[in-house]
Amino acid sequence: MHKKFKKILLVGTITVFSTAVIFASTNLKEVKSCKTVVKIDVDKIINDFVRKVNVKPMSKKEMDTVVGMFTIRLVGEIEDVADKNNYTVLPKRAVITGAEDITSTVNSNLMKEFGDIK
Repeated sequence: MHKKFKKILLVGTITVFSTAVIFASTNLKEVKSCKTVVKIDVDKIINDFVRKVNVKPMSKKEMDTVVGMFTIRLVGEIEDVADKNNYTVLPKRAVITGAEDITSTVNSNLMKEFGDIK
């Protein structure tokens, strides 16, 4: 099988699986409340964070601590924005068109919190 096709197939499978997991975890009560579907580009948020963190030399222990804190805050921030706005958040790859993108909102909130890492 051609490598490019395998990669496309893998990405497609992961996207479908991610979408299925998100919808499977949404109970019927939430579906009936007509949540707005939005998308988020987690890769962009992570890349922005990595660029910011790589400015300052850190030990492995410091880096592990900062990355752990960031991961927890990223999940928490996505949940906060979703709860406050009645959103169902999907990864950008799972949405073809028509959904609001909340990447910049989540990213700016996180970067405010991690602003002292320079």
